[in-house]
Amino acid sequence: MKGGTGLILIALGIFILFGGNFLTVESPPLPTPTSAPTITPIITPTPSPTSTPTPKPTIVREWDTNYDGFADIWL
Repeated sequence: MKGGTGLILIALGIFILFGGNFLTVESPPLPTPTSAPTITPIITPTPSPTSTPTPKPTIVREWDTNYDGFADIWL
């Protein structure tokens, strides 16, 4: 376990020494949030599919003996 903690300390030391370089590299990805709003319109149409499955034909329910969604009594 001491060896693992030593590696962590070395990694932290390297990160502190070159932290400025890493921060400059991380700044360009900031434009990525602009792509996030494109995901929000995809979430908005979800309420429509939830309303479509609700209307089930009542006639099928009357003839559905095992409640599998299909009429089991055939005339």
